[in-house]
Amino acid sequence: MLLTVVVIASYTQGMGVGTGTNRLLGIRLHRDHRQALRVRRALLGVVAYLMWISVGIYLHVMGLMRVELGWLLSYILLTLITNVVFLVIIRLDWNLRFRDPGMTLVQIGFGIFWGMVLLYQAEPVARGGMLLIFVTGFFFGVFRLTTRQFLGLTLFASLAYASLLRLDWNLMDADTRQTEIAQWLFLTVVLIWMSFMGGYVARLRANLRSALSRIEELAHRDHLTGTGNRRAITGTLESALQACVEHGGALAVALLDLDRFKALNDKLGHLSGDAVLREFVQRIEHELRGEDFIQGAPAEQLGRFGGEEFLVVLPGSNLAGGRAAAERLREAIACSPFTTEAGEVPVTVSIGVAEYRQGDSPEDILRRADRALYRAKEAGRNRVEVN
Repeated sequence: MLLTVVVIASYTQGMGVGTGTNRLLGIRLHRDHRQALRVRRALLGVVAYLMWISVGIYLHVMGLMRVELGWLLSYILLTLITNVVFLVIIRLDWNLRFRDPGMTLVQIGFGIFWGMVLLYQAEPVARGGMLLIFVTGFFFGVFRLTTRQFLGLTLFASLAYASLLRLDWNLMDADTRQTEIAQWLFLTVVLIWMSFMGGYVARLRANLRSALSRIEELAHRDHLTGTGNRRAITGTLESALQACVEHGGALAVALLDLDRFKALNDKLGHLSGDAVLREFVQRIEHELRGEDFIQGAPAEQLGRFGGEEFLVVLPGSNLAGGRAAAERLREAIACSPFTTEAGEVPVTVSIGVAEYRQGDSPEDILRRADRALYRAKEAGRNRVEVN
């Protein structure tokens, strides 16, 4: 009962209901969220084992098991050891070496094996209800396994039960044999159905995961230029500021605004304006790949802040370094015309640079960069100003 409460508590915490993401009654399941989820699933498997062990104990008390109490206690010990081994493997991260870190197929296979061992020791009259152990075991793979893997488990369970019948065949009368064959057929048919249904659910889950990934990407990407949107680049800035607070170091930002872009858009049309924005981003990202800039993907450092405004986050750069970087970006834009369907178009950019000061919020540093950008516009455009 206590273990059941423990597992339920762990699942509610995993869904965000609890106060700790990976903690369970004061015990940390795992430092990694995914591994903690796998621990919770393994614990749920332990609960399933305990439920069927309880059934075995009940049948033994009712005289429907063909073994002594000592055998049953040894069986309980071995099944619990099996589950402990799985838990230890996950806790030590050894499962990460496998193609399926969740070890779903292997755990269900062991569940079928131990269920079949218990089933063999039961009297034939009790076996019909006990076959549910294999149906419940299949539910553990409904979100993970493919149809082929489910069918493999079905074949394993069906052959195991057929072997069990073969061992008991000479001990059964004609009526019992007919009943056992019918149960074997029912089990096989139900598991085949569950195999196709489980595989279908797994495909739906994979499609949903892909769709959610796409939605997440769209939520953080500007659809026109492919770079980060305002939410993404603001998140990058917040992370960089947090790093400065925790570890020290410098940080600068550059706020870029294309000069007279509205007039260019009105004169040449939106298609040409879109082409300019895309090439603008390509040139900036090309410059950001230089070793003087952030280590990582340029798209994480650059984001469309709004309209024709873009923000570049420069961790490790002070005000002087930010200004030098901004000058290189400005020159990359002004060095040659942009190609559009209306012909080649000269484009320039004005840039405002600000650096992190102790106690700054993201709004503080952005406000100073915006004031610097305004001065660059007022001073004639195609220039860099700092604040």
